[in-house]
Amino acid sequence: MAYSEVAAETAQPLVSVMMPAFNVEALLPAALDSLIAQSYRNWEAVVVDDGSTDGTAGVLRKYAAHEPRIRPIFSPHGGRGLARNTSLEHCRGDFIALLDSDDLALPDRLEKQVQFLSQYPEFGAVSGQCVSFA
Repeated sequence: MAYSEVAAETAQPLVSVMMPAFNVEALLPAALDSLIAQSYRNWEAVVVDDGSTDGTAGVLRKYAAHEPRIRPIFSPHGGRGLARNTSLEHCRGDFIALLDSDDLALPDRLEKQVQFLSQYPEFGAVSGQCVSFA
């Protein structure tokens, strides 16, 4: 049985996407939209608002209200490392993906990574290339 089938049967996300967020009100919607647009659907996003002082929390609440796979966590500012660790503590998936709140994921990113890791279980991690739009 494939990983995606097992996860679907247990109602657990196979992939947990860790996302720290600090003062990214203007950028967070694009990052979350890139997750929602994924061809692979069995994921959760554990987004830690790291004590933002702009409208990041409001954006996160709005998205979470309409997309149950987005799980917000609000914490006092402690820096990106602490936010990542906090996110990791709440991840439920077998696979962990990283996506910063100012980055975008191509629509088939998770599908390709899950497919590779399922086909080659001897590998413990995968990565991808980066394209800069600046």
